[in-house]
Amino acid sequence: MKRLPVFLWIIGLMVASCSKKDGPVPVSGTVTLDSRMYFNSETQNYYMYGFDFDLAKKVKYERLVSGAGTDLVLSALPGVGEGPDGGYFTSPHNEEAFYLAGSFDNPEDAGDFYHSLQSFALPVFDEWANPVLPGQVWIMQTKEMTYAKLWIRSVEVAGPSGDEYVECTFEWTYQPDGSMFFPE
Repeated sequence: MKRLPVFLWIIGLMVASCSKKDGPVPVSGTVTLDSRMYFNSETQNYYMYGFDFDLAKKVKYERLVSGAGTDLVLSALPGVGEGPDGGYFTSPHNEEAFYLAGSFDNPEDAGDFYHSLQSFALPVFDEWANPVLPGQVWIMQTKEMTYAKLWIRSVEVAGPSGDEYVECTFEWTYQPDGSMFFPE
């Protein structure tokens, strides 16, 4: 008799986990990354948050830990004064990652270009997107030879004096099958 409640509890867990519906992973969205560093007391290393296009979310990136990976990381450009002077993107363990497809002074022009960019010819990719500025549209090649397009919406220095960091908000569209045609 004591085993019946445990058995029913296990059956309930199985039913709940089977009925969970995972939708498809998004292939576009808007995200804000920053260059803040955090300390992991378990590994005694610093980490930051990057972006993984396959998962369509921010992920922890700990550079000195084997197997730690992400597609995109934002770092701060050192400033002349005390704080950072903007930011740049890197793609860990990927030396051919970024191509600046366009740069615009007007947000409407940048948006029109980004939304009309449906396909591209294979460009020469650089190791960094440096500097990252509002109004830019980048094409990114991941280590897995898939592609994303990025529209930089804003880049700001944030945080209290002496502890500043860079924040970058961008729209993204990802092509997970490796073709050079972006989904609409």
